[in-house]
Amino acid sequence: MWGSEWRLCQVTSRKPGSAGSSESKVAKADAVHAAAKIVEHLIDEGGDATAELLELEIVLGTLIGAMPSPNPLNAGAASTAPAVSVEELLPLLDRLQALLAEYNAEAVDVVEEIEERVTTGATRRSLRKIGECVDDFEFEEALELLRTLREELS
Repeated sequence: MWGSEWRLCQVTSRKPGSAGSSESKVAKADAVHAAAKIVEHLIDEGGDATAELLELEIVLGTLIGAMPSPNPLNAGAASTAPAVSVEELLPLLDRLQALLAEYNAEAVDVVEEIEERVTTGATRRSLRKIGECVDDFEFEEALELLRTLREELS
């Protein structure tokens, strides 16, 4: 079904003691990229890529699980970046929620301010989606995404 690229991805994600080596990381990244290209090809051809996407999700979950991430708000942060806690973000999240409830486009400024404090990870992706909704004047959807984000952070 997938070929050598997929097998490489499976092998590198399970190879004991290799999680930290830069060579292993490059191999994993290359394998995931190749697997994603296969999925893209299947979709472009009108095929069903459900099984391949589920397998890719498992591998990505394995890779993400191997990454050190003591604080989901600062996953992948440079060691010189200050850590941010949920408590520190609460006033900004409250302000964002109020602006969204008022259909106020200034909410995008608050999203950017929060993004500056959160370095990477799922939190940052959620904030980007909220910002995109505000840009498209989809305030109700942005509010729903914010509610979900707050639940994930608590």
